[in-house]
Amino acid sequence: KHPGQSWVTGGFWDENSMAGLLPDKSWLDDLCPNRPVFLSRYDVHTGVANTRALELAKIDSNSPDPFDGRIVRDPTTGTDTGLLIQKAMNIVRSKIPIPDDHERAQLLANAIEYAHSLGLTTVHDIIHDWDELEIYKKALDGNPAGLQFNIKIPIDFIDRLLAFNHDQYP
Repeated sequence: KHPGQSWVTGGFWDENSMAGLLPDKSWLDDLCPNRPVFLSRYDVHTGVANTRALELAKIDSNSPDPFDGRIVRDPTTGTDTGLLIQKAMNIVRSKIPIPDDHERAQLLANAIEYAHSLGLTTVHDIIHDWDELEIYKKALDGNPAGLQFNIKIPIDFIDRLLAFNHDQYP
């Protein structure tokens, strides 16, 4: 669907909905052999990467496990399976390009449209960086979906928030 994007990311897979089978890099290689793929498990403590993503991250069967993480290996062959636990995921994540503000706003607008298509009426989010509020402003330009938003903002931003509210709603 998105040939211009270099990586395929996403996830929220759950092996319990896959007959208890843990995904393997070969599954992803069959579907997408030429582009790097990284998919997080629903609890975001485990991820699976295809061979291309592992190559870019320089992970192979001989790679040591990082502190507080594990590169899962086949117990019989010792070959890396593509499953990465905890801090091992960061090795691959560090290779995924960060979208610019325009792309982030478009991705958020797409997510808002999708949420609305599912019948959702309210979205809750926590922002960690003031720039995220600007991304919301761009994505919600006109808010055609008509969703309500409950956005939690760190107390450190209280002065900026008050100024922002005053500028937007004098």
